[in-house]
Amino acid sequence: VSYLMKMMNRCLIIVFSFQFFICSMNTWLARIFRDSDGKGMVYSSNRVVLEDLTLKDFNFSEADELGIGFVPESFLTFVVAYANLVPISLYVALEVVKLFQVVLIDNDIEIFHPDTNTPTCARTSNLVEELGQVRFVFSDKTGTLTCNIMEFACCSIGGKRFHTVGNYEKSEFIDAKSFQSMSQDSSRQEMFKVQKMFWQLLSVCHNVLPEYPEDDDGNIDKVKYQASSPDEAALVMAAKEIGFKFSKGTPILYHIINDLTGEKEQWKILATIEFNSTRKRMSIITETPEGKILLLTKGADNIIMERLDPNAEHMSPLKETTEHLGAFAEIGLRTLCLAFKELTKDEFAAFEKDWKEALLSLHAREEMQDAISEKIETNLTLIGATAIEDKLQDGVPEAIETLADAGIKLWVLTGDKQETAINIGFSCKLLTHDMNIHILSGAQTVNELKQHLLEIMMNEVKGGEGGAGDERHAIVIDGATLTLALNEDVRMEFLQFGLLCDVCICCRVSPKQKAEVVKLVKDNLQNPPVITLAIGDGANDVAMIQAAHIGIGISGQEGMQAVRASDFSIAQFRFLEKLLLVHGAWAYKRVSKFILFYFYKNMANVLTEYFFAFSTGFSGQILFADWLSIGYNAAYSSFGCIFGFCLDQDVDKNSIKKHARLYEYSMFGMGFDMKQFAVWMIVALMHGAICYYIPRGIMNAPQSDGTSMGHWLTGTTSFVCLLFTVHLKMGLYIYSWNYMVKAALY
Repeated sequence: VSYLMKMMNRCLIIVFSFQFFICSMNTWLARIFRDSDGKGMVYSSNRVVLEDLTLKDFNFSEADELGIGFVPESFLTFVVAYANLVPISLYVALEVVKLFQVVLIDNDIEIFHPDTNTPTCARTSNLVEELGQVRFVFSDKTGTLTCNIMEFACCSIGGKRFHTVGNYEKSEFIDAKSFQSMSQDSSRQEMFKVQKMFWQLLSVCHNVLPEYPEDDDGNIDKVKYQASSPDEAALVMAAKEIGFKFSKGTPILYHIINDLTGEKEQWKILATIEFNSTRKRMSIITETPEGKILLLTKGADNIIMERLDPNAEHMSPLKETTEHLGAFAEIGLRTLCLAFKELTKDEFAAFEKDWKEALLSLHAREEMQDAISEKIETNLTLIGATAIEDKLQDGVPEAIETLADAGIKLWVLTGDKQETAINIGFSCKLLTHDMNIHILSGAQTVNELKQHLLEIMMNEVKGGEGGAGDERHAIVIDGATLTLALNEDVRMEFLQFGLLCDVCICCRVSPKQKAEVVKLVKDNLQNPPVITLAIGDGANDVAMIQAAHIGIGISGQEGMQAVRASDFSIAQFRFLEKLLLVHGAWAYKRVSKFILFYFYKNMANVLTEYFFAFSTGFSGQILFADWLSIGYNAAYSSFGCIFGFCLDQDVDKNSIKKHARLYEYSMFGMGFDMKQFAVWMIVALMHGAICYYIPRGIMNAPQSDGTSMGHWLTGTTSFVCLLFTVHLKMGLYIYSWNYMVKAALY
């Protein structure tokens, strides 16, 4: 349920209370009237004084005279008479308005992606107005800000840098031809040995499936690799281009075509330790064609580095490899480290026994597998590192800049290295060179981090949100430090620091941490609530998407898990700009105006009836004929306001993009609050009095024959005045007069 709907429910409670009050008051006044026998009170519109009449003249029963059953009967009479005060039809009409907003979003050609034939899809109508109230956007990076179309770009092997595409400084180009030349160069045999191991690992340590054309099955040159992650397919494809071609695979056997020898090698797969977001690595235990048992591992650099053998002579020197990883990250490339370990038969036998026990276990299976893998994935030998290029999506920098101008804070939660995240941040204009970038990394304890945050806030970030004067601030925090920052003892200081900064980038974070960061903001900024939005494209973003008020899934390269878990789906990040600033802002204003107007028109209708009670001795006599009261919400007043507010536009879409700060009107909920509700109810009170007393004064004036207009004619005239007043008010309240509005009004 959106915040606007919660506000509406509060208004409904007030209206219920008001209805109970006026029904109770009228019941009390009716009892006073009867107890006094109506003496000295004006009962009819021709002002006949009832001095000589008693209750018996009105044929009241003895029970009525004694007051038995009078109070509940009178009370229920007024409840029925004022039933329109509680707008039951509001929910139906409001759903029509919201559904219309969904149709507008689904059919907007400007947020349709023709390359993939993917439209923007609103999967719910309940939250459409909250798109106009978003203050925090939490975004994944890979596949959300970037295309998630991976291309193997560079690698570090044996302490030297190589590249397969483009032109990089201090790097040597490598392809199948140069690799074969290296194999024949006696002076480069050490490098060739490392290179061979590097490319063999890439061709074996994976879970991809080869896919061949139906008309050319088995042609390795036309193979396409299907993988759960585009990174993995890119790595296997890179090995294929060098000369180690993965041609066929089963769970227990991989077939590799070795272009150096021209042979088809068979690698037995003895065990596979899957990648997950907690491990951040994948391992395969394989038996090579030569009969060796190897543990092949690839994963995040920080994870692999801490599992290396400190006493081993690594194939790739640690110092040079670390420098290369930093250089790759600085130009925005995604990095992985590769390592291996040769196992003895006894070591593998012990592992196999424990692994099978874990697989057969019915309890804590995953915990047992993690413990076994932690034990064997140690004392590794470093082979090298890979670097994959993932380009930004079109329009991302412009969209982020516009969202920032609108006052929306963007937090990026990514599993990439810190340097990679910072580089992407500058590329997409999330970070700018005039920002003060505060890097939170290396803290060992919660108290140390807390002290550091307090020092930064006191000494560097001053003057409230956004810093002092024109200064802008950004946070870059790694996964280990974020774990400390989410601790109960420091989380509020971290949140306060995040509110003072314009941007926050969290690196090397797990899916669980992504969700915790979203909940940190969502759960602690409640009065008034700050609307959060999470956007991602993969299964690892589902927890984050479900934790936010609004979840948006991008239908990209990593399946449809994020889309299925989301409230809205888009094809490209740049579409978020129009979805929030245009459709979101319009939907908020339309829905808030509609709710206020609906309460107003029903209140004006009932108050007109209410004033009539003072002229009838509070007998419960109605002013309007039944068919008029029934048709008021069903036909006479609903169609005009539904179509009037469904398409209302206070600002056109081009002006919104030029002046993004206009979004703050809906962001801060300026269109609907209790103060505005009270003002509308006061206006309804005035209009109700006008629509009753003016027609009554005119219609009841004595005619030339001494009579006055009848009761129903007076009531119908008052009803017509009410309809005219309500529609005139709506006409002055809406900004866009289109053919649908005119047709509904006429």
